[in-house]
Amino acid sequence: MAIRSFTAFDALGRLTPQSVTGVGDRTVQHRAYSDRADGNQIGRFMPTQTVDAMKALSRFGELAWFKLPTEYNDEYGYHQVAYMGWRYKAPREGVDQFVEDVVKDVSTQLAWVLDRTRRNRILLPNRVLLEAGGLGNPAFADVVHSVNTRDQEFCIASISDLALIVQHLQRVPVP
Repeated sequence: MAIRSFTAFDALGRLTPQSVTGVGDRTVQHRAYSDRADGNQIGRFMPTQTVDAMKALSRFGELAWFKLPTEYNDEYGYHQVAYMGWRYKAPREGVDQFVEDVVKDVSTQLAWVLDRTRRNRILLPNRVLLEAGGLGNPAFADVVHSVNTRDQEFCIASISDLALIVQHLQRVPVP
C-alpha cells in the first residue's frame, strides 16, 4: 500500500497550513497545529479532526495532554470507536460539568459519557465504558478492539457523533 503525501505551498513558495496524505484509496486532510502564543506553525501536521478537537478543548484551558485515536485503521481496514481524552495544565473549576452539558445538548446517535475517574478526562460512548467495566479495567483495550472489529455501524456512528460534539464545542461561548 503506497503512502502519498501532498504539501501545499502558497504563491511565494511558503508552506501553507494544510497537507493531504493518501494511503491506498483513502485520503486524510492534515493541518499544521500551533500551540505557540504567537500563532506561528511549529511544523507538526495532524489529521484535521485532531486539530479541530484540540482547538475546541483549548478554548477552555491550556492542554497538557490530548489523545484522539484515528478514525480508520488502514492496516486492518476497519473504522475504530471514536473517543477523546485530554488533561488541562491548570484545570478550571466547572469545565468538566460544562463539557458534559455541551455534550448533552448535541443530538447524537449514541449515549456519551465524560469519565472523570482518573487524571485524564475521557469522552467516550457509554456502551464502551459499560462493557469494559470502567477505564481502570485492564481489558478496556480488548473491549475497544472487540467493538472495532465486530460493530462497524457503532464505530461509524461514534465518529459522526464526535465530529458533531467537537463542532458544538467550537461554537459555544466560553464560560
